[in-house]
Amino acid sequence: VSLNDSHNQMVVHWAGEKSNVIVALARDSLALARPKSSDAYVSYDYGRSFRRISEKLNFGEGNSSEAVIAQFYHSPADNKRYIFVDAYAQYLWTTFDFCNTIQGFSIPFRAADLLLHSKASNLLLGFDRSHPNKQLWKSDDFGQTWIMIQEHVKSVSWGIDPYDKPNTIYVERHEPSGYSTVFRSTDFFQSRENLEVILEEVRDFQLRDKYMFATKVV
Repeated sequence: VSLNDSHNQMVVHWAGEKSNVIVALARDSLALARPKSSDAYVSYDYGRSFRRISEKLNFGEGNSSEAVIAQFYHSPADNKRYIFVDAYAQYLWTTFDFCNTIQGFSIPFRAADLLLHSKASNLLLGFDRSHPNKQLWKSDDFGQTWIMIQEHVKSVSWGIDPYDKPNTIYVERHEPSGYSTVFRSTDFFQSRENLEVILEEVRDFQLRDKYMFATKVV
C-alpha cells in the first residue's frame, strides 16, 4: 500500500497476538539538524489500508505547535497499548485501544528512553539522557504522572524473570570518580533495605538474559 509520504524514514510495528493492527511512524532522520515533522498511521486490516492519526497527536486546545514524533513504544504486557513520544517537547501520548482514542500529557522530563514493564502494563521507567543530571523517572499509571527516582544515571534495565523479583531494576550510576557503580533495587530506591551494590568502579555494564557483563578498572 502507498502512503504517499515524503519523510525519509519509516518505523513499522505489528501489534502481534493474532492482531490485524499495524502502526507506522514516518519521520525525518533524527540525525538531521532539526527534523520538522512526522506522520503516524494505523492499519486495522494487516496493512491493506492505513489511516492517518497525526491529528490526534497534538498538544491540546490553545497550542497550535506541530508535534514531531521521535518514536513510539508498544507495551509487552498489553498489545493494545502504545506510547508516542515527542522529539523536543516534554510531552507524550498514550492509547489503550490500538490508537482509536489517544490522550496527551505534559511530563516533567524529555522521554528519550522509555522502558515498559513486561508484565505490569501500567508500570514504566523514563530515562532523560539530555538532562545535565541524567534523571531516571517512574510512572505507575502508563505515563500520566511521574516521580524521579535516581540521578546521574548511565544505564538502566529491568530485572530478568525468573531470576529477579518483579520490580527489580539495575542502575549504572555515574560517580564523581569518573567510574560507575551498579545498583540493584527492588522498590525503586525507596529504601536502603531493598538496595544492593552489585559492582563498583565500573567502566561499562550490560545485563543480557541471566548474565551480567562489566568492564572494570584493575
